[in-house]
Amino acid sequence: MTSPIHTPPPELGAILRETRKRLGLTLDQLAERSGVSKSMVSQLERGLVNPTFAVVWNLTQALGLDIADLDSNDRNGSVRVADHMPAYATPVKRSADGKVQLRLLSPKRTVLPAEWYDVIFESGGRLDSDAHAKGTFEHLHCIEGRLEIVIGNDVLAVAAGETLRYFADRPHSIYTAGDTPARAFLVIGLPNQFSGPAS
Repeated sequence: MTSPIHTPPPELGAILRETRKRLGLTLDQLAERSGVSKSMVSQLERGLVNPTFAVVWNLTQALGLDIADLDSNDRNGSVRVADHMPAYATPVKRSADGKVQLRLLSPKRTVLPAEWYDVIFESGGRLDSDAHAKGTFEHLHCIEGRLEIVIGNDVLAVAAGETLRYFADRPHSIYTAGDTPARAFLVIGLPNQFSGPAS
């Protein structure tokens, strides 16, 4: 799902490329810094892919383009036992209609090929997404209310306590069913967007 980024601005790739070059980073180095694969970085810089919010978040953080930069190491270089992110620092994006709030819960930098979100729907809220990379799938667990998902000609419904799993490499929409708000936990599997852990 293009969750928070519906269609990337055309200048996004140029901004990322210009910043990377200004910092003297190669594609390999930026991939290492951000946890986003070299091929994904290259395609994004050339404007060939439609990234998810977490991909853009990871890259902007690695390039110092976002003030919410949190370091996972303390001053003496040792890894902290825990990383606490206050509510105000949690990345939030709204849908095009302004009625759906997506809160990115996955770490800003991760080698895991997944993103997870807390998704809050106001009554009548709708989240439209372009197709993701081939093989991308989603797990949508409805916590409150009822939701409907449209994928092609199929309309699927999910109620509180239920989970839907589906491929998201085609355009799809999630919206509230009826006049009540809803809330869901969304996990996006991104097998082709992130590089795996080093062997």
